[in-house]
Amino acid sequence: MAQYLGDVTAYAYAVSKGYTGTEAEFAELMASYASVAEGANRDALKSEGYATGKQGGENVPSTSPYYQNNAKFYMGESENFSNAASNSASNAQGFANDASNAASNAQGFVSDASNAASNASGFASNASGFANAASNAASNAEGFASNASNAASNAQAFVSDASNAASNASGFASNASNAASNASGFATAASGHASNAQGFSNSASSFSLVSEGYATGKQNGVDVESGSPYYQNSSKYYSEQIAAYYAIITETEALLAMV
Repeated sequence: MAQYLGDVTAYAYAVSKGYTGTEAEFAELMASYASVAEGANRDALKSEGYATGKQGGENVPSTSPYYQNNAKFYMGESENFSNAASNSASNAQGFANDASNAASNAQGFVSDASNAASNASGFASNASGFANAASNAASNAEGFASNASNAASNAQAFVSDASNAASNASGFASNASNAASNASGFATAASGHASNAQGFSNSASSFSLVSEGYATGKQNGVDVESGSPYYQNSSKYYSEQIAAYYAIITETEALLAMV
């Protein structure tokens, strides 16, 4: 069994091991040893708790001041927030790109819709002109010979074609408006509208030439050639022929009256 040798013996042993303090200092050191050791242990646990959320290598309970209040926990939270921020930034960039694309597409849709409306207005105006020309041709053709009647029938057909062109133009304007609203199908719709517009333009041009040919025997203001279907087969031509017939009849009647 170990025997207590007293502080002096302990002091002498400490000196022999290199201690240089006084005996009084050594006695004070011995007296405070327990509290110093306890404080060191307490501080070690605090350090561990605030560093890792553990005490003596074990996770602290939820009631501990170190629970979710330590360096390791907040480091993990920091990483989570950092990742979330990175993802948010990436998503924001994607949304910005989408918004930019949507704005660009919308601008294109507005422009295309405006152009389509303008084209449709032009088609309607041309169709109205064709209808007036056909109506005039029909009016001039009334009372003429059989061919003049045919010309009137053709003119009536032009009126119908012009009306269809106006109706198609109205439908095209509506389609253009829908194209502006339906961005997802705009590319296909725009292509179809462009094709329809070209077809309308071609039809309008053809109708204009036909109407002019049957009304006046001209194409773009120039007399048609003898091989043209409108050569000597127009309202103007038959009107002139009937005038000539009336002149002959009048002259003949005048001669008969003299007999």
